[in-house]
Amino acid sequence: MEAINAFFRSIYNTHDEAKSLIGEAIDYFHLKQYQGLILGVEENVFRLVLDEAVTNAIEHGNMRDPSKRVCVVITPLKNNARITVIDEGNGFGYSVVKNPTLPENKLNYGGRGIFLMKNFGKISWNRQGNCVSVMI
Repeated sequence: MEAINAFFRSIYNTHDEAKSLIGEAIDYFHLKQYQGLILGVEENVFRLVLDEAVTNAIEHGNMRDPSKRVCVVITPLKNNARITVIDEGNGFGYSVVKNPTLPENKLNYGGRGIFLMKNFGKISWNRQGNCVSVMI
């Protein structure tokens, strides 16, 4: 049986590096689909979840500090993929994120990216709250 190689990148905490990483990850996604993996995932969902997770790490986790790093691991499966993003921040209390679709929260800052990721996959965090995994 052929080994399934995961995608791993560590980038500096900038949007330019994130853009480059996402481009590489999309190429990886296409390669894995050609190899018969990640077949149940649409490219736009893959891109959206990855972009939201990385943006949250840059903006909220690492507080836009360019000296910090963001690590991304993408594990391909037959029909799905697991996207894991780790930042160097202090973490957060993910259980208190408010639903951004409720009228009282519609104008609040934050929460929309997590809401989107929850709608496209199964999301979990480590205890500290600085590592998110999304199974799409």
